[in-house]
Amino acid sequence: MVLFAAILPAQVDITFRVDMSGVTVSADGVHVAGDLNGWSTTNNPLTDQGNGIYMTTVSLDPGRDIQYKYLNGNAWGNEEAAPANCTVGGNNRIFTVPTMSDTLDLVPFNGCPQLVKKRRVTFRVDMSAETPSADGVHVAGNFVAWDPGVAMMTDVGNGIYEYETDVLASILTVQYKYVNGNAWGNEESIPEGCKNGDNNRFEALMMDTVVLPIYRFATCDSVASATSIARQLAPESLHIVIDPASKTLDLHIAGSLGKTNLRVFDIQGRVFAQQTVIATEREIDHQFQMANWAPGIYVIQAETSQGQVSKRFVLR
Repeated sequence: MVLFAAILPAQVDITFRVDMSGVTVSADGVHVAGDLNGWSTTNNPLTDQGNGIYMTTVSLDPGRDIQYKYLNGNAWGNEEAAPANCTVGGNNRIFTVPTMSDTLDLVPFNGCPQLVKKRRVTFRVDMSAETPSADGVHVAGNFVAWDPGVAMMTDVGNGIYEYETDVLASILTVQYKYVNGNAWGNEESIPEGCKNGDNNRFEALMMDTVVLPIYRFATCDSVASATSIARQLAPESLHIVIDPASKTLDLHIAGSLGKTNLRVFDIQGRVFAQQTVIATEREIDHQFQMANWAPGIYVIQAETSQGQVSKRFVLR
């Protein structure tokens, strides 16, 4: 087999680009404001690259969700209002900072690119031990700018509620929590072991169609279903062993042939390490060195041509 490995750098360089063609550019310049700079309208001016293209590069921490928008000027009132098809919440563009330096897709000011890449994601929760609110059951997350009243789930029977939606492909890890109602104060309290440092559930989006496990509301317990079995690899196909003495993580994947993408996520939901393994036999054995890893909760995720499987583990 052939291995390709990567350990995350402290920060990566992200290049922002906007097409101002057809727009009369302000004498105060073009700026970007967002989570990258505390929503400052003046900190990050873009430079004119010619042909109407403006650009700037910012160093950011991998794994962070960045909402942002461009301004034709340097003060609020001059910001764009891009369409909902390529934004979340209040017309904010969004992306998850990747593990390597990257250049964002060129977008028109106030508009969407010609091709808006998305993934189909299905959220599911078991409310059988709860009394569902008259206001409905909702899922809030980074894909809807954390609005608790937008994504109303459908009762599909047996206490299971479901919500299926297209999530922007620029969101690499979906963060979410379920809400028994449509307002904050009614959200679930997620236990240790299945939440990140922001107290959210999280899942890496590695395929075009992702069906999330059914969790019981406010628990880490998952519920088996015919759908989850059909679209997810069986949990027993991924076997992991941690050796505290040698600081190694050994994993075995059964039934995998060809390329398998491996990712390790930390408690924040950030990609901590990743490897691509090309197997010539229908199984994979691989070892991660963890000498420099901090104690905590991690998730190992394997994506094969047959599907994907994840497991959580604790490094003490």
